[in-house]
Amino acid sequence: MQQKVQTAPTIKTPPQLSEGLWFNLNENSYHSDIALGSGDIRSLAKCAIFYWQTSWMNPLRKERKEESYLLFGRALHKLVLEGPDAFKSSYFCKPHEADYPHALITADDIKRELKQLDIKTTGLKPELAQRLKQANPAAEIFDDILAAFDLELTRTGATALPRDMYADVVAAARFILSNQRVAPAFSKGRPEVSIFWIENGVPMKARLDYVKIGKDQGRPLGLVTDLKHFSNSLGQPPERAVIRSIAETRLDIQSAAYFKGIARIPEFIAAGKIFGAENINPEWLQLLGSIAPEDWSFNWAFYMRDAPIALLRSTTPTSPMIKAATMEVNRALASYSEHMKEYGTDWVFVDPIPDITISAEDLPRWMTAGV
Repeated sequence: MQQKVQTAPTIKTPPQLSEGLWFNLNENSYHSDIALGSGDIRSLAKCAIFYWQTSWMNPLRKERKEESYLLFGRALHKLVLEGPDAFKSSYFCKPHEADYPHALITADDIKRELKQLDIKTTGLKPELAQRLKQANPAAEIFDDILAAFDLELTRTGATALPRDMYADVVAAARFILSNQRVAPAFSKGRPEVSIFWIENGVPMKARLDYVKIGKDQGRPLGLVTDLKHFSNSLGQPPERAVIRSIAETRLDIQSAAYFKGIARIPEFIAAGKIFGAENINPEWLQLLGSIAPEDWSFNWAFYMRDAPIALLRSTTPTSPMIKAATMEVNRALASYSEHMKEYGTDWVFVDPIPDITISAEDLPRWMTAGV
């Protein structure tokens, strides 16, 4: 029997949010929108197909499981940006055996209790547990504690954090918010402000971790602060390690893209393109809309998960780093437009090197040393 070749599944265009300034937009709605975020632009800047591979246009794209470091980062953002109440309602500490010293954990634990009550000790663990609860309703069984916890997660929509991670999140937030230079960047402002806009025909988006307004001689100034983890595998002084992190992860491209969105804020506020702002002071919004694009600064608040380190670094739209990164952003957007025009949603990789012959200039020097 001849087998049919399976065709690739069809793709569905995800919904697009309206252009404008969005407050209180949930994380899933932001990330599911097809507009290009800073991560997309960084991928496009390397190779267009890198972006396509993980985009909504790839019908074979696999949903990635959330790694523990991403879960940690989401929880820390909630605590630092929105405060303890928002964190406690969104993230629950998963019960741990050490927190319930009198709970019966294994089947043997339950059998021991049944034996003391002179009750039959044969059967599977659920049967044993049921038998014990009938004889002693006050018996504390760890499986019941976990089941009740899961029910509460379902009822509230909260996310479970392992006990160690929960403690690490709380400790990291304390390190960040006790730092006298970093902490003020996360107060008297608004968390998680999203911007959606069209840039030369390309849909774009930015999610600003924290936005606040300052003043300089009566002139309003805008400040965005982005909470970022950094690692230090080379053991450099932290003040050098964060600069290396900016360069290696191309955070300059992130901030350059965000500055493009920030520049549209006055236009959106003037046009009433504001969403989810019902509980925001209209005077604050009016002041936000009066800030000129060149009067914004972008901070990165860097932290290490396993060390009490937090550092703040800042840039502006007119810095040489951002000017250079803006050119890369523009090239990435042009690449997106060209690929959409040429291939629609079915992108193709095109080798940018016309000559396939490997020359000495293509190789590390050691490969041709002595020739």
